[in-house]
Amino acid sequence: MKNFNKMMLLTFGFLLLTVGCARLPKHDPEIQFSYFTKPYPPANGQEAIPSLYQDLAEEHPQKDQVMLLEVGDDALLTRIHLIRAATESIDIQTFIWKEDQVTRVIFQELLEAARRGVKVRVLVDALNPITGNTRLAQMAVANPNLEFAVFRPLSFYTQPPPINKLENMMLKMRRMNRRMHNKLFLVDDDIGIIGGRNYENKYFDRSPVMIFNDRDLLVMGPNTFHMDEMFEAFWSHKDSVYLTQFKDVQARLPIEIPQDYSFIQEGDTSSMTQVLSEANLYNPGEFRSTMQVTQVEEAAFFWDPPGKFKHGKNAHEDHYGEIIKQVLATANERIIFQSPYLIYQKESKKTIEEIRERTPNLEVWFSTNSLASADHDVVYGVSFKDRKKLYKTLKFEIFEFIPYPKDLLSFVPTYPQLCGLSPTEVQSQLEQLLPVLLMASGPKLTIHAKTFVVDDKFTQIGSHNFDPRSYALNSECGLIIEDKAFTRTVKRHILNEMSNGNSWIVAKQNETDTIASKTSGFVGSVSHALPVFDLWPYTYTSNFELKPEYPPLPNSRHPDFHVHYRNVGQFPMAQNAIEKMRAKFMKGFGGWTRSFM
Repeated sequence: MKNFNKMMLLTFGFLLLTVGCARLPKHDPEIQFSYFTKPYPPANGQEAIPSLYQDLAEEHPQKDQVMLLEVGDDALLTRIHLIRAATESIDIQTFIWKEDQVTRVIFQELLEAARRGVKVRVLVDALNPITGNTRLAQMAVANPNLEFAVFRPLSFYTQPPPINKLENMMLKMRRMNRRMHNKLFLVDDDIGIIGGRNYENKYFDRSPVMIFNDRDLLVMGPNTFHMDEMFEAFWSHKDSVYLTQFKDVQARLPIEIPQDYSFIQEGDTSSMTQVLSEANLYNPGEFRSTMQVTQVEEAAFFWDPPGKFKHGKNAHEDHYGEIIKQVLATANERIIFQSPYLIYQKESKKTIEEIRERTPNLEVWFSTNSLASADHDVVYGVSFKDRKKLYKTLKFEIFEFIPYPKDLLSFVPTYPQLCGLSPTEVQSQLEQLLPVLLMASGPKLTIHAKTFVVDDKFTQIGSHNFDPRSYALNSECGLIIEDKAFTRTVKRHILNEMSNGNSWIVAKQNETDTIASKTSGFVGSVSHALPVFDLWPYTYTSNFELKPEYPPLPNSRHPDFHVHYRNVGQFPMAQNAIEKMRAKFMKGFGGWTRSFM
């Protein structure tokens, strides 16, 4: 029996080693175009629609012009409009592309652009599955002008079999853990969109379960040249692999190509049909006050190259995280961050301490998710473990987003359709403080924007989450703008999302220190220092909301804070017991995972 077990172990080890040594697919355009017979079909004779943004980009090529896209519906409308206005090329780079209503509609629009002769390229990180093999095969060969690739695959299969998954966990952890998180939408090399949005219903106000409160930026001007540089660097990289190179996709070819991927039925009265109609307008923001183009003084686009993952002589030492640190170092009064994940890291601590040596009164405010609004409860649990350190040691003012905020209808105008209520009914439930009713019928909101503002001078909008993963593992990109008026506009949006009724404020749990609280704090600090078995149940901070009869105070350290605000507990509005259990488990046993969260 021992010999049998030894033989099985050796056989398994040999198989794993053989799979681990297997060559992964590499960038190969010849395979992609071998599936199309020449001559390629001619353009269908359709023309691009006229566009205000195209005209502005052509009239002022050296001016930095931008447009904030705070509303997911606006972000979808802008993308569809620009696809229809494209005359030469469309390049999309994203971390997630999940097939659903939004991506089917966008793919159909891309296909129509390809049919009229526009060169379309889509690059998606390979970690998250897109859809089934049959649909991938159809997307792969829908048109010779439309190329679809994934970045940094872990197998010759788009959906790796169990042996490949085990191999990745054991032998390819480094490759699996370093992902392309850059996000870009670029049309004719003249107009770009950067920010936090991936491609899925929840990023564009269409999911019945969860809506991401995100932020994009339409960009025109000289920085689009550098956006094109970034896309080309990733697209031509050896790890950029066409869908046609994967064995499970090849097994479905040749395949019948549908004319329409969108599944939009004639006579449909949903908000999607309104977007498709408005996308044909010369100025798609004509009836939307939220879509306004503005010129800014200075702007610079920065990006991490694929070589960020390398070591040795070909390594890239300077990356976007270092640029961010340099901008933060200019702060004199206040830095305001917004990110879905607030993870403590030594680099941040060092940066903040260095700034405070020069500016002792510096304020750092951080807008992030509560457990109730978080999309990853385990990540929240790791953040929660460090809450005392973030609040007391780094002196962060922390604001945790409410999943059903008072300004919900301005954040997501399509919300009533998603939950089958009228705008009046939704507003009534919010005003009566009955979010539990919305929980049963509508999606929760969660922060996904990645933004910071420094004083009234600098704004950063991009894909960087300001966490260890964005700093050391993922490749990222973003635009840094130096313009006082624009910075004040962005700051106003974030401060509104941090205001009472939209966010809870984190503060010291006990108003005064007693012997019992000091003893508990000491034991809690010892417990926190443990990477595992951090099981002390009492915490230094809690969440608070403003009492109706009192005015707001400038910060949570004001001497009258506990008079004006009431304690609403550690996890307010978190109804899911499993989510709370997972968060507490990560707080207790997952501290060691901080470096790759």
